Amino acid sequence: MRGACVLAAVLLIGVVATAERLQPEDLVYRGAFRLPGPSGGSSWEYSGDALTYHPTGDPSGPADGYPGSLFGIGHDWEKQVSEIDIPVPVISPGKRLADLPRARTRRPFRDVRAGVGQLERLQEIPRVGLEYLPPQGAQTSGKLYLCWGAHFQEDPEYRVPSHMWCDVTLDGSRGAWRIGSYSPYSVNDYLFEIPPAWASAHTPGLGLATGRFRDGGWGGQGPALFACGPWNHGNPPPDGAVLDATPLLLYSSTATDSPPYHTLTGYHHSDEWAGGAWLTTGDRSAVVFVGTKGEGDCWYGLPDGTVWPEEPPYPPDPLNQRGWWSTRFVGRMIFYDPDDLAAVAAGTREPFEPQPYAALNLDPQLFAVRATQQKHHVGDVCFDRARGLLYAMEPFADGERPLVHVWSVGSGQAAARPDALIRVRGETDWRGGDVYGTNGAGQTSRTRAFLDRSAAYQLRVENDGAAPARLRIAGTGGDAGWQVRYGALGADVTSEVTGSGWRTPVLPRGGAVTLALRVRPLPGTLDRARKPVRVLTSVVGGWRSRDVVRAVTTATIDAAPARLVSLSALPTREGAQLVIALSGPAQVEARVLNVAGRLVRTLCRERPCDAGTTTLLWDGRSDTGLRAPPGLYLVEVTVSDPSGSTSRALAPAQLNR
Repeated sequence: MRGACVLAAVLLIGVVATAERLQPEDLVYRGAFRLPGPSGGSSWEYSGDALTYHPTGDPSGPADGYPGSLFGIGHDWEKQVSEIDIPVPVISPGKRLADLPRARTRRPFRDVRAGVGQLERLQEIPRVGLEYLPPQGAQTSGKLYLCWGAHFQEDPEYRVPSHMWCDVTLDGSRGAWRIGSYSPYSVNDYLFEIPPAWASAHTPGLGLATGRFRDGGWGGQGPALFACGPWNHGNPPPDGAVLDATPLLLYSSTATDSPPYHTLTGYHHSDEWAGGAWLTTGDRSAVVFVGTKGEGDCWYGLPDGTVWPEEPPYPPDPLNQRGWWSTRFVGRMIFYDPDDLAAVAAGTREPFEPQPYAALNLDPQLFAVRATQQKHHVGDVCFDRARGLLYAMEPFADGERPLVHVWSVGSGQAAARPDALIRVRGETDWRGGDVYGTNGAGQTSRTRAFLDRSAAYQLRVENDGAAPARLRIAGTGGDAGWQVRYGALGADVTSEVTGSGWRTPVLPRGGAVTLALRVRPLPGTLDRARKPVRVLTSVVGGWRSRDVVRAVTTATIDAAPARLVSLSALPTREGAQLVIALSGPAQVEARVLNVAGRLVRTLCRERPCDAGTTTLLWDGRSDTGLRAPPGLYLVEVTVSDPSGSTSRALAPAQLNR
């Protein structure tokens, strides 16, 4: 009956603001852009419920302040994944679609769910979440994490494991896994990153936030949130694995709990919380949820105020509109204090106790809000932590497609903020992106080096601040057993880096420089000796803002000679999978050639590999980033063992489109 919901709704909750909390006024609207046309097996029509940011997704894109790419879920019937670039958003005062730029497809739609666990059972009004994280645990590459749900999951056949991951190439789908023993109505709709520093302090090893809000309060009368870490259960976890999870936010459920209920302040059963993000800028932060908030009265029935009776006769419903309704709906972002969630994780507060301290009305920026009882004002959001950019989807704003809106976060962003990243040369993903001011924990790359031969690393330093700046790079030098060399911009800068520090050119906001680091064990070095190299990046004239990465190299001296046992190239949807079998540890170089012997793509150089099988992926692109034409190619693999001897093999690779 009418009044079954909590009827009060407030814009700002009466809690005293603190300096550490982000406030709604810290978000500045930057504009919007449109989505591209169909690709692969789907399109962007009827979408908007899953989005994530990939920081290295568009390496050849323009230096326009919007680097990286976005992955999203497309048409609601197929729920496939696509990757797009990010154009500079435009503010259209008249909200004219023609004023807005259009994103381009980087990776066409692809079904990543097929064959994973029993996920294909979840077809009725499906829910899906999506988030990219850099390598975690024993992973060697970043992953896209997904979760899947359905509107009704009461029957055992639909209470299936819900979470999975895949590679950014949209290959390598693995899963599915359960989130503890929690209700599917609480865990399987949105995903976002927990900042590594916060997770390290409060939920060690659990750096992925997952949750869901289900109308009617079945999963909790407010947004639910849990911290999890699938990588802790294997690489990947086995199908059906039950993942450890720490609740951070969980209100009373109308399905499993009894009154008196603990609810979100101003709660309506008709609310829609479609996505969330953990925002940070400088020393301020907030956990935000976005969605469509009910206000006024709340009832179950029809939008005209008809309350659905518990027994027949039932009123006519010609437009199939029966459900939870409110007097009016608004697009809203609500702000939670991370300190409140830390107290829940520590067990000193109940997960139903935290309440939002502020809220932001999103409707003034939206294009397609035309009625007071219109639902689905806003969909999922994602966050570029390095540049403080928040992306949000507005469903059905461009015909049947969403628009993507952009806000910058934090008017008090540091004028310059260095971000240091590291990887072993030949690896795809960087370690340490958007992690600041540490001693190198979580920002460390490790590999081996043969006697008198170098381990090769790449260092990347970025200006993640709001203003142009020069950065200073200072690092560990060599010693009696090890040679350490640094290179940048085509020059040897070892003496500068190991002395007072090498200075970059002036870097604009988002600008970056890549350095080469080589670490070589010299004759006389003992087998399995280790050389840690620490590289500190700071702002010239301001040592307070700094970041650290580490490279740890282990000498391999007494290894048995290695040989290339076998090489094969198996076709994939995008390119080819190389399977290399070695009899012992060795360094591997892999290249893709055309049939005339000309280089198309270098997959890795001097990559240390253990005895046994090593797998490499070619995404079907050349070194320029362009798609290679279909046809026959040759894969050339060169193996160098500790003695200095080399062996080489070729294998055909058929590229299909």
